[in-house]
Amino acid sequence: MNSIRNRMIISAVVIFTLVGSIFIGVFAEKFQTTSVLPHAVVATATSQTVNPAQLLQNLHISLPPAITATNAYIYTPNGGDFQYADNANQEVAMASTTKVMTALVAIYDFPGNLDKPITVSNEVSLLPADASRMGCLPGQVYTLRQLLYGMMLPSGDDAAVAIADGLMGSQSAYVSLMNRFAVALGLYHTHYSNTTGLDASNHYTTAEDLAHLTAYAMTFPLFQSIVGTEFYYIPSTASHPSLLLQSLNKFLDSTTPFGKANPTLGVIGGKTGFTGNAGYCFTSAAMHNGVEYIVVVLGEPVYDARFQDTEDLLQWVYSS
Repeated sequence: MNSIRNRMIISAVVIFTLVGSIFIGVFAEKFQTTSVLPHAVVATATSQTVNPAQLLQNLHISLPPAITATNAYIYTPNGGDFQYADNANQEVAMASTTKVMTALVAIYDFPGNLDKPITVSNEVSLLPADASRMGCLPGQVYTLRQLLYGMMLPSGDDAAVAIADGLMGSQSAYVSLMNRFAVALGLYHTHYSNTTGLDASNHYTTAEDLAHLTAYAMTFPLFQSIVGTEFYYIPSTASHPSLLLQSLNKFLDSTTPFGKANPTLGVIGGKTGFTGNAGYCFTSAAMHNGVEYIVVVLGEPVYDARFQDTEDLLQWVYSS
């Protein structure tokens, strides 16, 4: 009898280990959930192959949504935990999400210069024809604050160039500050070659690094205010005409499906990006029940996919 009982115990352990290994192998890399498993779950062993999706359903754990981003990460700064990761440590092009760091350096290192007048340098005329722009021209004068809005809302490459030249005298000197800041923040898989995010060699980040950078940037009230603003008006002066800037973040636009969904999603700010190398990108922050969520999606194939994936991931993590 003891022998039979021992064999039954061993068989039960083997079955339990097999199911556990399947569960971990399939899902551990995809996401992490902090949900507590129901204590009354009972599994019935059969001769059929274990279905991991069915197992999750039995455990009342919802599957993450299918997304089109090549790299994604969800991070909750309050608890220092990640909720989802997909190719999150792959070094990839980041497009204009670069400007999170460009803005952060200006806000952190030059806090007394926000209303300092900056004359737009001739270097903006060297930008490629397809560069995104706020509309500033060489010789025009704007404040640093105005250029920050021009860089972050319509993603002005011209504003990024003007900020770097105006504060440090050259793009290379400003990029050096950006890279030093990245090291100081522990972003060891991030490196910058320019202030704009235009495709360049040795210019990359990871979804995880970008999430941590965004979380830190959101602790600065000015940064949070800028990326949470849909429209910003710059009045005309003797130097330049008036400009009305609009954010490319569709969660701030109540006329779009994403803006209409946002009262539930709680997206409070974000930065878009696109280049041929990076695809469509988006890093964003949302608040739900007093918890902040940072969502990064990179390498999206079409324009709106970054917003749709962000919405789907937020809905999923809120319900998990």
